[in-house]
Amino acid sequence: MGATKYRLLAIEAQWVGQSKGIGMDNEEAKRQYQDDLHARYEDFAQRLRNLLEELVRKEGIPLAHVEHRAKTADSLEQKIKRKVYTDPFSEIKDLAGVRFVTYYLEDVDHIASLIRKELKVDTSHSHDRAELLGVDEFGYRSVHLVVSLKQPRSELVEWKEFAGLSAEIQIRSVLQHAWASISHKLDYKQASQAPAEIRRQLFRLSALLELADDVFSKLRSDTRDVQRRYRREVSRGDLSIPLNVDSLSEFLRNKVDYKRWYGLGLNSGMGEQPDLLADPLRPGTTPYAEASILTSFFADLGIETLERLEEVLRAAEDLAPTTLPSFVAAVRTRGHDFAPVPMDIIVVAVSLFLLEELPVGYDWPFRPEIGGALEDARIALTGPDGPKPTEPSSKPKRGSRKRPQ
Repeated sequence: MGATKYRLLAIEAQWVGQSKGIGMDNEEAKRQYQDDLHARYEDFAQRLRNLLEELVRKEGIPLAHVEHRAKTADSLEQKIKRKVYTDPFSEIKDLAGVRFVTYYLEDVDHIASLIRKELKVDTSHSHDRAELLGVDEFGYRSVHLVVSLKQPRSELVEWKEFAGLSAEIQIRSVLQHAWASISHKLDYKQASQAPAEIRRQLFRLSALLELADDVFSKLRSDTRDVQRRYRREVSRGDLSIPLNVDSLSEFLRNKVDYKRWYGLGLNSGMGEQPDLLADPLRPGTTPYAEASILTSFFADLGIETLERLEEVLRAAEDLAPTTLPSFVAAVRTRGHDFAPVPMDIIVVAVSLFLLEELPVGYDWPFRPEIGGALEDARIALTGPDGPKPTEPSSKPKRGSRKRPQ
């Protein structure tokens, strides 16, 4: 048994002695906790957070916020003053704490299920606070699980020092967290405590937050249904669907040959970067973020369906052996380099195919310096009298599809 464990048992013995009228007072207990135990509980909370956060990440559950803490000595002292404890270090279960805040209500139960698989849950001290409220009451809603290590984890060298310790894990949605945060500023935790003239407002607020949680979950479910439908339609070649972030994401995932676009970049004089083949996106971005940017870009070009987008990409690809080298030369003349990022190459190739559709001063996605180089490339390909970008006040000419000669 380690020295820290001996100190813990000694402090507990002093607390038991105090309950019988002898032993240390609150200040002495506070000092002992701060000096001997606080750091241990802080380490325990950090380790639990790291473990559970990794498990949640592997499950693909998005989190709005995660935090951990060990109860401060001052907070412990205040808790002891409010309630008599016979054996406080066994009876107080939240000396270490971890809080997960989810975007969606259904993920609260998902995370709780993961925790029950990995840790020993003290069911007598764990509860869903929403279940404690009557049907006519508003208030704090959150799942609280009091946990400790179970075998074989409790016997591992890196966890053994925390065997026997308890921690409280709180899991709530963003909107439940909003209520919990606001309630700290309110004096009313239950409907019966509120004056009649504001009771109805509090009921309405609680109902709205609960309703919003349900609606967000429904939107998530509906979005997934739409994405699955787009996936089916794109996979079978039915592209007569509107172009939006979700449909474009599926199109890019299933219909775009990034290796071919990378090869077109190399053939036009862009420097070879093999790592870009493994990840066709720009560094630091996600497929959904790329699709969001490209959706706006294609909309500015008057592309409204995946079917039209496929036509444009084919035509731009056919012209790429002519258009891309002119662009690369223009970029270098302006003192820049252009890496063969497949997504960027697609933007350039499509832009050169439909350059006249874009207004002067267009805010280019990805690389702001390409606007001037694209205009230089257009002049090199078509001459100064060739097709030019429209004026800012003009709408894109959706019927015009002139190509560089």
